[in-house]
Amino acid sequence: MRTNIKPLFLVLSFFSFIAHANELFNKIEYLGKSTIEASKEKQVLGISSIRYDEERGKFFLVSDDTGTIPNRYGFEAPARYYTINLQEIWSLKNETLVDDFNTKKIAIREQVIKPDNSLAYINNGHVDLESIALFGEDELLVASEQDATYPVSWKFPFFHIPGWSVYSSLLRIDKGGRLTGYFTLPDYYTDDQSFSRFLRHYPRLDKDVYRKGMKRNKGIESLDRFKNTDSYLAIVEGPLIQDEQGWPARFGEPPSRLISFNMKDIKNSGEKSGEIKPDGEYFYPRSPLPKELLENIKDTYPRRGITDIEILNARYAMVIERNFLVYSDGKNPRSVTELYLLQLHHGFDFKGSAGYPLTTDPDKDDNSTLKKKLLLRSTDLEGKDESFNRLNIEGLTLGPNFPDGSRLLIMVNDNDANKGSEPTYLMFFKVPKTLLDGDYVKALSLFNQ
Repeated sequence: MRTNIKPLFLVLSFFSFIAHANELFNKIEYLGKSTIEASKEKQVLGISSIRYDEERGKFFLVSDDTGTIPNRYGFEAPARYYTINLQEIWSLKNETLVDDFNTKKIAIREQVIKPDNSLAYINNGHVDLESIALFGEDELLVASEQDATYPVSWKFPFFHIPGWSVYSSLLRIDKGGRLTGYFTLPDYYTDDQSFSRFLRHYPRLDKDVYRKGMKRNKGIESLDRFKNTDSYLAIVEGPLIQDEQGWPARFGEPPSRLISFNMKDIKNSGEKSGEIKPDGEYFYPRSPLPKELLENIKDTYPRRGITDIEILNARYAMVIERNFLVYSDGKNPRSVTELYLLQLHHGFDFKGSAGYPLTTDPDKDDNSTLKKKLLLRSTDLEGKDESFNRLNIEGLTLGPNFPDGSRLLIMVNDNDANKGSEPTYLMFFKVPKTLLDGDYVKALSLFNQ
């Protein structure tokens, strides 16, 4: 009797593939953390993003101090960014972290952004910087989440009132730290300063007003550049008003938006201001946390945001999602950070759409979101480092390669969120070569499970 073993072989191969693919996603290794040197005299606060510049051997970090709201030291610190030299954490000779990385204080250099009021006001609560990316050969592009971060600014220009206008912007910064460009998103991301905007603060008068744009404190939170190009990706931290209004509850939480755009024409023309023209817009899905983490939370959904993106290549990126859980039973608040692998350009491109629904058949729009796969959750690391349950992690970047082809991944926390005593840490991970060089492409079936 002859037995056809081909079907059995295919079944065994499939399960072997799934096991191998899952193993790929679970091999990110936590190595430890370093503390950034800081004091009242040398303030390092509110770090919201980090980027590695391989050419210059530096890391760039941006602070979300606004120049108006007092920080934990009581200072109204200006918009600024920092640099850290690679040698502070990395041995070029041994191609690994320096021996004392767990105990040393990392030296950091501050650069206050020099304003140009003819372009835009950036000093007195007019920007809230959240992400940083490289621009050209030696410049930076910095994302501001919103403007008007203080109820009334008694500094010039006066009466800059929040809620009247929420503008998320991109700031071009030259190598000397000077503001040289100020760019905004299309008007369906931003409410104009109109009477209808005023009416929204009075619900009884607001029944017929079409609402659109970003919510306060929910503008551009994540920004990165495709390597050696003028193309960028940005993610809005929370859903736009018009997307949230139309989103069916059966699809889960309303999504954020991922925007792709190109800065080549602006860079070559020398334009100093204008509107960014998206060449692609996608829904970024926000995934629910495990039920055991959500028991007895005060809100319907946790306080969450998409805090940073690191582009791997033309098809994939890593994204950090931060969740802050406040419990109704008196337990201490908890921070939960998740790292996702995001498949780019998979969802429905609705460029120019004012909002949901996107198709003529709304029942099909649940397939319009981008696909992603969970790589890491901070709750799995609390046994190695208990501070993960309270850290507000906002930035990530890939650093240099280890000798075996794996790569250093760095995360950074925003230590000013709770006005507490937590320092700013750089947290180090080792990402396997198999996850970076394309093996995960073979695991695409996992995205659909």
